Amino acid sequence: MDTFVQEEVIKKTDEELTEEITDKFFVLDLISKAVAENSIRSLVVSGTPGTGKSFGVEKIMEEHSKKNGTFFYTIVKGSISPIMLFSTLWECRSKNSVLILDDADQVLEDFESINMLKAVTDSSKTRKVCYTKLSSHLEENDIPHSFQFDGSVIMLSNINFVSEMNKKSKYSPHISAFISRAHFIDVTLNSTREKMIRLLMVANSELFCKEHKVTKKQVDNCCDWIKENQDKIRELSLRTVGKIC
Repeated sequence: MDTFVQEEVIKKTDEELTEEITDKFFVLDLISKAVAENSIRSLVVSGTPGTGKSFGVEKIMEEHSKKNGTFFYTIVKGSISPIMLFSTLWECRSKNSVLILDDADQVLEDFESINMLKAVTDSSKTRKVCYTKLSSHLEENDIPHSFQFDGSVIMLSNINFVSEMNKKSKYSPHISAFISRAHFIDVTLNSTREKMIRLLMVANSELFCKEHKVTKKQVDNCCDWIKENQDKIRELSLRTVGKIC
């Protein structure tokens, strides 16, 4: 961890850190809502693993889906090939659709995939996506080799994009071009103390209790145990809280 960041965290009270973290994730919720409403076309979220990036975004999409019967969103977790990315973009091409790429970081190491993402996040009025190779998959599923994309895209990643762009690899200029087109928010939490505050905030939410079929009191007991043993826990994350619950 950066020494300067560590010293800044030490100087702050729990109340100050809680306020900062709340504001940071409030902005993420705000932009996610704008994406669901198609007011914003694309969002890239970078941050610490296991601190509720996906949890918050999925909650927003689920809430919007209940309010809007024509709204559609799909989540891709993990790796996805260029042809399947193209097919999924086709499924999410309409104005009331959102594609969420969650930990699908390998798309940034493939020129075909990243060029598609650059196309769908472009600032021009009309966004056109093309796949010029022969493909039996496209033919069998009646998917054209080019189409207009009117939907929105969210990418959730643990990548430090500033560091990645500074590496000067063959992909760096393309990653930089992709990030410059999208709205970008970094919700990284640098210290164990910050992570612990964020975990307690999410774990004590009504949605978390409902999802894990536990009571508020049971979650409090789990969180108390985690606080007492945080230095011994291999991974301080919401996944860990979920496992203990």
